[in-house]
Amino acid sequence: ASEGKISVIADGVDHELFAPLSDLEAIEKIKKKYALPEHYFVFVGNHKRHKNLRGILEGFSQFLAKTKEPCFLLLVGKTSGLHNLEAVAQIIEKLPNLKEYVRMLGFVDIKDLSCLYENAISLVFPSFYEGFGLPPLEAMRASCPVITSKAGSLEEVCEKAAYYVDPYDSASIANGMQNLFEQKDLRKELIKKGQKHVKKFLWKETAKSHMELCLLYT
Repeated sequence: ASEGKISVIADGVDHELFAPLSDLEAIEKIKKKYALPEHYFVFVGNHKRHKNLRGILEGFSQFLAKTKEPCFLLLVGKTSGLHNLEAVAQIIEKLPNLKEYVRMLGFVDIKDLSCLYENAISLVFPSFYEGFGLPPLEAMRASCPVITSKAGSLEEVCEKAAYYVDPYDSASIANGMQNLFEQKDLRKELIKKGQKHVKKFLWKETAKSHMELCLLYT
């Protein structure tokens, strides 16, 4: 198609669903439900190879070797029934410390996901490719810093509101984790940038753009 026939319409984020929680009782209930540790990183997505679970796990293993405080990695999302799945369980078995500090939660109630984001050190999402990439925006809305890559659409979607790492270099991922873990000011800065940036992504604006485009060609 010619350039003049292409219209770019971004996805949106449910700003009510992923808003930071203010109900302390509800927060404690969710923390107890998933036995959330005090310090953890979170990955949200399926276990297909383009999600780079191997790089995340190798980076996390290196991060654990550098830090003396206990810290966990929570993997949220579908783990089976898909093509091109990463052998996550086998990687965990082979790398140091991962059996103790990696938890595969599988699917979680979407109503609980905001709390998992909000209480994490950061979302870790260094994909090799994404067509769009909603989890980083969900995390930003929930006041969670984002570690991601510049692959596919991710840099265009996240702009300057994320911490970028090289998805092909596990040491780069490990350094990103360490920086977010140790530097509270960096976390606060990314949270502030993320909260501002995610305001651009509203489902009502996505729907409005689609309607305007439909009316243009009817």
